[in-house]
Amino acid sequence: MLLISSVIKFKIVFRRYYQLAITVSKAVSMVNLDRISDSVFVHVKGETRANIAFIDLGDFIVAVDSGMFPTVAEELRRQIERIRGKRIRYLIITHYHGDHVFGNQAYEDCEIIASKKTYEIMAKRLENEWSPEKLKEYISRNPELAEKLKGLRIVLPTTTFSSKYVIGKDNNVIEVYEADGHCDGSVFVYFPKEKVLVAGDLYFAKMWPYGGDPTVDPYKWVAALEKMLEPGVNIVVPGHGPVTSKEDLAEYLNFMKMLVRKIEEYVDQGITIDKIMKMEDILSLGPTPKSDNEKYFQRATIEKFYEKIKTLRSQEK
Repeated sequence: MLLISSVIKFKIVFRRYYQLAITVSKAVSMVNLDRISDSVFVHVKGETRANIAFIDLGDFIVAVDSGMFPTVAEELRRQIERIRGKRIRYLIITHYHGDHVFGNQAYEDCEIIASKKTYEIMAKRLENEWSPEKLKEYISRNPELAEKLKGLRIVLPTTTFSSKYVIGKDNNVIEVYEADGHCDGSVFVYFPKEKVLVAGDLYFAKMWPYGGDPTVDPYKWVAALEKMLEPGVNIVVPGHGPVTSKEDLAEYLNFMKMLVRKIEEYVDQGITIDKIMKMEDILSLGPTPKSDNEKYFQRATIEKFYEKIKTLRSQEK
């Protein structure tokens, strides 16, 4: 009887475990979450435009970026909290661009952390580009986004910092570093325990970056990438594109350095941006654009880098 009872109990426990595994698998599949380490899940399939990450610190979860669409952000939060059986306590914002912050309202009950510069830019944009009227105009011009942007409200960070911010304790911490580069206030996030780096838009994997922000700084961008490679990083989550390795990040750094050097040479030679945009040695430095959007990224980056480098060069004289 004892043997039979043990077998029955084993079958019940196994059935419950198997059903739980199926439920979790379906949940992850439904929202396109990928588990990239013991404690880190990411969404890199484009449903939120920008990539986002979830880091389980044991007692709570930390989200990195909220994506562009509030409805998708809400669903992703429900799923990760269900899968891990705990709540999200913090949301880290890597920079102010809409595809990284428009989903913030899904985390309104959390502590939302960003650099001081990011907060200031977001607060300023509420007066103009992100006013309720301007947001309505944007949605009316993009009706295909109306459902995903339904009820959009801009939610500002609640906690700001400069230089560095740490969440957690002992050897189970998340480190947030202010870097600028891609735009003023850009940060990247490092989880040393599992050697996972969440780079935000300081890293576009397998594609040309978008470097067209008015506050872009090519030199700070290169410096940020160099700093990212200092610790023992193994897994790298870009702001856009697939999850990659430190070797891929190192290649990206080399690409950015070559791009800056080439543009410096052409600025010093007095070559115009129109001519540069037709030069194959510049255009072929990075991956071949696969879409009109990537072509726009390529042109915007080269043009803005040229403008910034030319300005800095003239100031040096």
